[in-house]
Amino acid sequence: LTIDKPFQNHNGGPLLFGHDDGYLYLALGDGGRSDDTGTGHTPGTGNAQDTTKLDGKIIRIDVDLPGAGGKMYAIPPDNPFVATPGYAPEIYASGFRNPAYLSFDSGGNHSLITASAGQALFESVFIVVKGGNYGWNIREGTHCFNPADNSKPPVSPCPVSASHGEPLIGPIIETGHDVGNVIVGGYLYRGTALPELVGKYVFGEWSTGFIRGDGTLLIATPPPGFDT
Repeated sequence: LTIDKPFQNHNGGPLLFGHDDGYLYLALGDGGRSDDTGTGHTPGTGNAQDTTKLDGKIIRIDVDLPGAGGKMYAIPPDNPFVATPGYAPEIYASGFRNPAYLSFDSGGNHSLITASAGQALFESVFIVVKGGNYGWNIREGTHCFNPADNSKPPVSPCPVSASHGEPLIGPIIETGHDVGNVIVGGYLYRGTALPELVGKYVFGEWSTGFIRGDGTLLIATPPPGFDT
């Protein structure tokens, strides 16, 4: 499996095997540069909202079986768009700028969680569900996004659904760049050594400016009764 990538950044990166299904999950960035625009980015929608591309997606494949057309992997039969025209069948979820960090909750219902790097203002953590669309580049986190001016959210009404009518899913955690330069995803703690952290999400933020040494370790506490 190879994917064309027009710029050097927004690589995504994580490769995980599903906690319950054994399939391979890959998190892929939108192709790089900024704003999901420019050379190698689909005009009008960006790559993350282009359902024919794997850029800006989390994909799921079966590496234990050969696939159709000579592929060295198969498409899981319950992938959300396996029979939907206009969608790459590998897609598990879409609408990500750079989902550079990914983990499964080892407890609870084994939810898939990603921290996705934002553009200029906001950083996000998402609970990833099958078939979900997480908004980039229509939104940056919970905020409407204007690819022509990433310095401030537009004041016009923000879309709540994507071009195919699917709802846009917001983050469970959002930070501004007053907290750090870019989010660094972590894990829902299910260990025994630190009982006070059980069920909490441990993550971080890069130093502002990358070299100042003021990175931050953060803990997010779910509200009572919350289940990922």
